[in-house]
Amino acid sequence: AMERAHEAFFYVGLGEARYRDIGTYSLGMKQMVKLAQAIVHGPRLLFLDEPTNGLDPPARQRMIELIKEIRERGDVHIVLSSHLLRDVE
Repeated sequence: AMERAHEAFFYVGLGEARYRDIGTYSLGMKQMVKLAQAIVHGPRLLFLDEPTNGLDPPARQRMIELIKEIRERGDVHIVLSSHLLRDVE
Protein backbone atom coordinates (compact mmCIF):
# COMPACT_ATOMS: atom_id res chain seq x y z
CA ALA A 1 0.00 0.00 0.00
CA MET A 2 2.84 2.38 0.83
CA GLU A 3 4.51 1.69 -2.51
CA ARG A 4 1.26 2.38 -4.40
CA ALA A 5 0.79 5.62 -2.45
CA HIS A 6 4.31 6.73 -3.36
CA GLU A 7 3.70 5.85 -7.03
CA ALA A 8 0.47 7.87 -7.07
CA PHE A 9 2.18 10.87 -5.48
CA PHE A 10 5.02 10.74 -8.00
CA TYR A 11 2.53 10.33 -10.86
CA VAL A 12 0.75 13.58 -9.95
CA GLY A 13 4.03 15.42 -9.36
CA LEU A 14 4.11 15.46 -5.57
CA GLY A 15 6.81 12.89 -4.97
CA GLU A 16 9.12 15.31 -3.23
CA ALA A 17 6.34 16.62 -0.96
CA ARG A 18 4.93 13.23 0.05
CA TYR A 19 6.20 13.40 3.65
CA ARG A 20 5.00 16.93 4.33
CA ASP A 21 1.84 17.54 6.33
CA ILE A 22 -1.04 17.98 3.85
CA GLY A 23 -2.16 21.01 5.84
CA THR A 24 0.92 22.83 4.53
CA TYR A 25 0.04 22.13 0.86
CA SER A 26 -1.27 24.82 -1.47
CA LEU A 27 -4.78 24.47 -2.92
CA GLY A 28 -3.31 23.20 -6.19
CA MET A 29 -1.27 20.58 -4.37
CA LYS A 30 -4.36 19.48 -2.47
CA GLN A 31 -6.21 19.02 -5.77
CA MET A 32 -3.36 16.80 -6.96
CA VAL A 33 -3.51 14.82 -3.70
CA LYS A 34 -7.21 14.22 -4.34
CA LEU A 35 -6.40 12.87 -7.80
CA ALA A 36 -3.66 10.64 -6.36
CA GLN A 37 -6.10 9.39 -3.73
CA ALA A 38 -8.67 8.63 -6.42
CA ILE A 39 -6.30 6.61 -8.61
CA VAL A 40 -4.12 4.84 -6.04
CA HIS A 41 -6.30 1.72 -5.96
CA GLY A 42 -6.55 1.39 -9.74
CA PRO A 43 -10.28 2.04 -10.11
CA ARG A 44 -12.16 1.16 -13.27
CA LEU A 45 -14.50 4.16 -12.84
CA LEU A 46 -13.29 7.59 -11.76
CA PHE A 47 -15.59 10.47 -10.79
CA LEU A 48 -13.96 13.90 -10.94
CA ASP A 49 -15.90 16.92 -9.68
CA GLU A 50 -14.32 20.25 -10.64
CA PRO A 51 -10.78 18.82 -10.75
CA THR A 52 -9.27 22.14 -11.91
CA ASN A 53 -11.01 24.29 -9.31
CA GLY A 54 -8.63 26.78 -7.70
CA LEU A 55 -5.63 25.85 -9.84
CA ASP A 56 -3.27 28.36 -11.41
CA PRO A 57 -2.82 28.03 -15.21
CA PRO A 58 0.24 25.70 -15.14
CA ALA A 59 -1.32 23.43 -12.49
CA ARG A 60 -4.63 23.45 -14.39
CA GLN A 61 -2.84 22.35 -17.55
CA ARG A 62 -0.99 19.62 -15.66
CA MET A 63 -4.26 18.33 -14.17
CA ILE A 64 -5.88 18.22 -17.62
CA GLU A 65 -2.85 16.37 -19.03
CA LEU A 66 -3.03 13.81 -16.21
CA ILE A 67 -6.73 13.23 -16.83
CA LYS A 68 -6.04 12.78 -20.55
CA GLU A 69 -3.27 10.28 -19.79
CA ILE A 70 -5.58 8.29 -17.54
CA ARG A 71 -8.28 8.31 -20.22
CA GLU A 72 -5.87 7.29 -23.00
CA ARG A 73 -4.66 4.26 -21.06
CA GLY A 74 -8.15 2.94 -21.60
CA ASP A 75 -8.48 0.97 -18.36
CA VAL A 76 -10.43 3.65 -16.48
CA HIS A 77 -13.76 5.23 -17.38
CA ILE A 78 -14.00 8.87 -16.32
CA VAL A 79 -17.04 10.92 -15.33
CA LEU A 80 -16.00 14.56 -15.17
CA SER A 81 -18.15 17.39 -13.82
CA SER A 82 -17.11 20.98 -14.44
CA HIS A 83 -18.70 24.31 -15.24
CA LEU A 84 -15.63 25.10 -17.35
CA LEU A 85 -16.57 23.73 -20.75
CA ARG A 86 -13.03 24.10 -22.04
CA ASP A 87 -11.83 21.64 -19.40
CA VAL A 88 -14.52 19.15 -20.38
CA GLU A 89 -13.64 19.40 -24.06
